[in-house]
Amino acid sequence: MKILKSWWHTRTQILSLFEHDLDSVPELFLTDPAGNAPLKSSFAPKNIFASHTCYYEEDDKIVFVLNEQNHPNINLNCENYYLCGNFNGWLDALGKPEWNLKCGRDKKEFILAVDKKNLFDGKRKLFFKFAKDFGQWVEPMSDALNIDHDNTGNANLSIARNKTGKNLILSECLNEQDINVDISICSPKHETCAPVNARDLFLSLKSDDSLGVQIQHGYTRFSIFAPRALRVQVLIQEALDSEIISYDLMSAENGIWKTFIKADLSDKLYSYRISGKNSDNTTAFDSSVKIADPYAFALHKHTGPALIIDKKNLPVAKNFKTPKWHDLSIMEVHLRDVLANANIEDSQKHTFKGLENWLKQEECYLKKSGINCIELQPIQEFDNLTYSEYHWGYMPVNWFSPSSAYASEPNKFSQITEFASLINTFHESNFAVILDVVYNHVGEPNHLLRVDKFYYFETAHDFSLMNYSGCGNDFRANAPMSERMIIDSLKHLVVHYGVDGFRFDLAELLGVATLRKIEKELKALKPDIILIAEPWSFRGHIAQALSETGFSSWNDGFREYAKKYVLNQGDKSGFKYFVSGSRQHFANWPAQTVNYIESHDDKCFLDNITDNFESPSLIDLKRYKLAYAFLFMSIGIPMAAEGFDFARTKSGKNNTYKDGDENALKYSRIYSHTNLCRWMRNLAKFRNSKLGEALRLADPVNDSYFRFFENDSNAICVLFNADNSSKAKQILATFNPTSQTQAIYLNAFNISEFTHIADIENFDTAGLDDIAMEKSAIIKLPPYSFSLWVKNS
Repeated sequence: MKILKSWWHTRTQILSLFEHDLDSVPELFLTDPAGNAPLKSSFAPKNIFASHTCYYEEDDKIVFVLNEQNHPNINLNCENYYLCGNFNGWLDALGKPEWNLKCGRDKKEFILAVDKKNLFDGKRKLFFKFAKDFGQWVEPMSDALNIDHDNTGNANLSIARNKTGKNLILSECLNEQDINVDISICSPKHETCAPVNARDLFLSLKSDDSLGVQIQHGYTRFSIFAPRALRVQVLIQEALDSEIISYDLMSAENGIWKTFIKADLSDKLYSYRISGKNSDNTTAFDSSVKIADPYAFALHKHTGPALIIDKKNLPVAKNFKTPKWHDLSIMEVHLRDVLANANIEDSQKHTFKGLENWLKQEECYLKKSGINCIELQPIQEFDNLTYSEYHWGYMPVNWFSPSSAYASEPNKFSQITEFASLINTFHESNFAVILDVVYNHVGEPNHLLRVDKFYYFETAHDFSLMNYSGCGNDFRANAPMSERMIIDSLKHLVVHYGVDGFRFDLAELLGVATLRKIEKELKALKPDIILIAEPWSFRGHIAQALSETGFSSWNDGFREYAKKYVLNQGDKSGFKYFVSGSRQHFANWPAQTVNYIESHDDKCFLDNITDNFESPSLIDLKRYKLAYAFLFMSIGIPMAAEGFDFARTKSGKNNTYKDGDENALKYSRIYSHTNLCRWMRNLAKFRNSKLGEALRLADPVNDSYFRFFENDSNAICVLFNADNSSKAKQILATFNPTSQTQAIYLNAFNISEFTHIADIENFDTAGLDDIAMEKSAIIKLPPYSFSLWVKNS
């Protein structure tokens, strides 16, 4: 019988997986250059087996186990999980109590024990998976011992009758072993040997040593984490075209390489060359490739080289009081989109400096929008081939350096001072700034792949790179030094540039545990830091798990519902759920939901509801206004797309990541949609005004805070602060997405005590001249209408 694989469990314990169950524990030996070493072996404990397979056998039952060890992103507090497989119709099991996993050990895991006879029932092999109560699969770990892919590539887990846990052997060594020495484990009885893999233990390597470049007392210190390298050299240049001088780094503890050069090398250029043994597909060493330091403060371009900078010469952020989360209104902005048609010099239309200069103008579009927070699409160094190439920025190659593509003088590394100055100007203009950051994958060249492929990237069973990001190389964010790099770079952006917060792209791939550590570290540095997750990837969705953290999440359910509602297709239960803050299921506190109806990688909202992109009809524009009224009137943080106030269109295109001309904001639409623009900006300003205070909740409220009036149609009225639990003025908002006038009885509600400040065409906080508005017990809502009322006192 063959040993399929063997690996270090700890520095004194080895796990060995046999082809199938053993009748008894075999005698195993460890072979190394010093000779044979006998081992004390036993069947692996059930919890260890389950951590790799999600099940174990006990008497006549199979016990299924779901925990953070085998599925790191599960939510232990508020989700129902079901066992699904080829024995119960897969998703047919949802909602059935007999397949609902129960809380186990101190609420640290979910378990379900099922009689074997009810599972196999003539089947030779079982396939299973876990699913959330609303039908979303919980994807198994790629290195599970029993992972099994079907013909379409879906990953399931399997159970065979002859693999019950007695095929996994735990062996104890007398002394702690050097995991970097090639060792095999052998079973003479079964005439089989297998190399002991150190990869799992290797992934626990970590160090607190300084990384990157430090200049002190006339010395320049270089340090990099390259745990399996055999040689590391730093390459120094005076300038781009000058001679390269190389210096060898010395290997230190825990994978760190470092050297001290007796000279202040400030303003010189540097890169690394790393050599190693490519004995399997877990490494990709190439000594001919120059590698940019992952901790470099600035790159000349995406391939490098990096600039040697004395840290004390970096900018230091000025103080800015970040708005409270519940007071935020966000606009997602791409630097080149908003500058393409701005009134600035053409040479500045792709630079930080250009955006700053435009922001200083009174006529700057951003200043007129009514928004108080800008979410910049990625600005960390990304892999555009030329400085002028249009790029969304979602393929980063360095997380510490602002992009050289946005520098006015990249040869002088001006991005450092220019980005710092831009953030300061945003703050002076009363905008908070959130950065869209991408830590789930990297761009090309993949510098980290050449440092250590397996340590930095998730791999499948054949060590090919995982691709739940859709970009080909999922970052292994939970490895200690990976996690540290993420946190160090985030802190760097806060301390030296004054960034107010971050939106994490495809945050599901970072994992809830890593996101919790990010939250802890950043809030210790900046207590009012804004943290927002895009809570999904192609692998799963973690919004419910994040509801137990201090993260807010993009609410994709809100986006999808808004499209339906304005087309009179969504039911009113959805309206009530989303307008009151997606409570309980999605958000535990009001600002935990980031509500939005369009973003950079969707169709524009207008393009979702009409084919009349350039000349939308009056009904199209009313529906558009209804959607944004729904957004700005809902509890949570509203996020608008750039160009929201003039009905931006991308001609129906869905994914325009390379199409700079289509993405560029066409400000001429402001003049063709003047009334719309004025109305939308007034709506955004109302949200942030004293009159809109009832919409900006700091703390959770009771159901009585909301009162709904409705009829049999999808028309509905909502009263905010209905129970007067807040000092804020009551607000009444009415919505009618139907094509008919709708009459709604207000149930003894006295509308005469309210001032009507907006309808679908007009917006005036001083009050509208309601010639035709009847103030009675019945309110009549015109087709495709919205109205807004504020209590007088």
